[in-house]
Amino acid sequence: MIQRLPGDFVERLQRIIPPLRLQTVLRTFIAKRPVSFRINNIKTNRQALLSLLRESRIKVREIAWYRDAFILQDMDLRDFQETSVYKDALVYVQGLSSMIPVLLLDPHPGERVLDMCASPGSKATQIACCVQNSSEVIAVEKMQVRLYKLVANIKLQGATCVTPVLMDGSYAWKRYPAYFDKILVDAPCSSEAQFMAHELRSFGYWSVRKVKEMAYKQRRLLFSALHALKTGGTLVYSTCTFSPEENESVFDWALNTFGESIEVLPITLSIPDALCRALSAWEGRTFHPSVCNAVRVIPNQYMEGFFCAVMRKVGDIQLKSSDRSTAGVAID
Repeated sequence: MIQRLPGDFVERLQRIIPPLRLQTVLRTFIAKRPVSFRINNIKTNRQALLSLLRESRIKVREIAWYRDAFILQDMDLRDFQETSVYKDALVYVQGLSSMIPVLLLDPHPGERVLDMCASPGSKATQIACCVQNSSEVIAVEKMQVRLYKLVANIKLQGATCVTPVLMDGSYAWKRYPAYFDKILVDAPCSSEAQFMAHELRSFGYWSVRKVKEMAYKQRRLLFSALHALKTGGTLVYSTCTFSPEENESVFDWALNTFGESIEVLPITLSIPDALCRALSAWEGRTFHPSVCNAVRVIPNQYMEGFFCAVMRKVGDIQLKSSDRSTAGVAID
């Protein structure tokens, strides 16, 4: 079954994943993960939800590193969607790895927060839960059809603090210069962690060229985000892909482009047997030493692959005429 995946992708993966973990990772492309979800604490709380789950005879496994997250047991998604727990939006079905970026962002009530690539709303509504639905949260989406899904999920979850905005995140820096305390750039990517060997449509579009095209878009988004961030503010960059061009290389580009205006923050979240340090080099290119402070989520039976980096803006960023060529992005 693995042989159905693109050969170039598998070859690259063998150079990215630690050798002792490779076979486990390859098996994730043929195995279905159990359903995971988090509490919508805008509408309920942990104690009340656990009580309702017991009354409804819904079995769950608790997650040690995130007390608001659970893995559904002995029930598939379709059956779960028929329960009052799901229909009343007391929870949000979301992959465990996908919950990590907001935990790293650590938004607080009263802070201005931007979710730069927000649809379908999993992280925007998670942010709303973190800030107790009492901050200004802007959720940007550039495609009208995806905005409808975002708006629907925001309404269903009761996340009234979230304002959906139809806009290309690459231009957020013009509309919101140095405005936000926290910014999440969960960037569009080649989505390699979501490949399923039996579903051609999950990987049929993939190519190394596509990876490089996505990296260009990601640099544009990160450029915009750093200019929309206040001095002293925190930014999380994340993807659900393995390609270093979209992960370490983009992070390395930011560090070399913005220099002393940003600093890398260490990631202290502990998830045993799931997190590893980012790569220090790729295809003959050595990355900035601070890139190793980013982490990769190594996929397993419960979690998909992810990349996360956290940075703080420590000084004003001045636009220079050389930025266009240095950054490798078009500044419109």
